[in-house]
Amino acid sequence: MAISVVFAGSAAFGVKSLHALLSDDRFKVEAVICNEAKPVGRKQVLTLPPLGQAAVDFDLPVYTLSSKNELVSLVATLPVPDFLVVMAYGMILPQPVLDWPKVASINVHASLLPKYRGASPIQSTLLNGDQKIGNCYMQMTVGLDEGPLYMCTEVELTGKETAADLFESLSDLSSQELPNLLVEIASGSVSPIPQQGEPSVCTKINKADGELILADLSAQALLNRYRAYTPWPGVFWFDGGKRVIIRSLNFEVKDLGLSAGEVKLVDSQVWLGTTTDAIALTRVQLEGKPAMDALSWWNGR
Repeated sequence: MAISVVFAGSAAFGVKSLHALLSDDRFKVEAVICNEAKPVGRKQVLTLPPLGQAAVDFDLPVYTLSSKNELVSLVATLPVPDFLVVMAYGMILPQPVLDWPKVASINVHASLLPKYRGASPIQSTLLNGDQKIGNCYMQMTVGLDEGPLYMCTEVELTGKETAADLFESLSDLSSQELPNLLVEIASGSVSPIPQQGEPSVCTKINKADGELILADLSAQALLNRYRAYTPWPGVFWFDGGKRVIIRSLNFEVKDLGLSAGEVKLVDSQVWLGTTTDAIALTRVQLEGKPAMDALSWWNGR
């Protein structure tokens, strides 16, 4: 008999795992729970979050909710699944919901717990210049990402990955690992163990986090911010009163004797000074304008 699953989430991070379960005869995905549709774009078109839209495309029942009370009421009306799988849902689930499935409520979290509990684990890993990241598969509790762990998979970092790269690669990883892990949990062959180590908590990213205060940033700190905040909110600084967003850069750094915030053309490359070394910019964007190569921006500056 197929293992029944209700999937809860909103961000695109969970789409590949949802598809993996749908493609596996060992599972039956009963429904998807996500946040409500929101106005998007200049025309303010009501749009489901990515996981909800994927569920519609897969012809699954979709329940859109805005509060914990609505969620508690909903699960009381639905058939009880074997698993509730939660990925990037953005809501701490109350105990009645966590107790609802027959086997367990499972969360996939993109950090090596207990580091970076909370809303921005990938960005926080990059912001702090960590050398590894991973996915942890957790039995959920009412605490913020505090539950015991069924499994964690570490991934070594090269120092050049952006948040966009890691959202993609860790999403792929979870889609490969989650189905077999759920089968093992259902069979009783694997049990969760308490998290070990010093916990840390990360908060939600906002647009203002992307501003670079160059007088306070070393080259390495700037690179970490670029990696963490690409593609959103993007990192930017003000040059002559104009906001300049760094869309891509060369990870090579040089000591060119530039002061922090100084921009200079050297060997046909545009270099931006920090408190330590300079960084070569390859593509930038002015606010309200399309992105351009850094040399074109320099020539028109």
